[in-house]
Amino acid sequence: MRLRRTTAALMLVASAVTLTACSSSSSGDVASADQTSASAAMPGSDPGTYTPVPITPQDDNAIIRLKVGQHVVFQGFGPDATYMSTDTKVLTVEPGGSADGVTTNPGGTAVGMGDAFATVEDAGKTFTIQISVMSQ
Repeated sequence: MRLRRTTAALMLVASAVTLTACSSSSSGDVASADQTSASAAMPGSDPGTYTPVPITPQDDNAIIRLKVGQHVVFQGFGPDATYMSTDTKVLTVEPGGSADGVTTNPGGTAVGMGDAFATVEDAGKTFTIQISVMSQ
């Protein structure tokens, strides 16, 4: 009987720990803008595996905080938009496109600590987003 109570108590504790782990989310200052603040769950310890942070036209003049290895994806810009980084030692930018039957979105990767500006030129308008990269 005592063994059965002990087993039941251990199962109850394990269930509570599992439910707590599933219901809690760790959030960090992954993406925050001056006008709004957004955060994304960051499971694990490798920023390269985090969900890419979207950058849209509404992020014009925002500050996006990333960790080294984290990715961004540009969304909502026109098909002829151009993408640049003011410091490729902080943020690299890829224009996206099609190759070998695969189409990729334009995006970028935080490659070093510091600040850079991602600029997007689209339909005669320039969007500027400050990217602040911290260590992992």
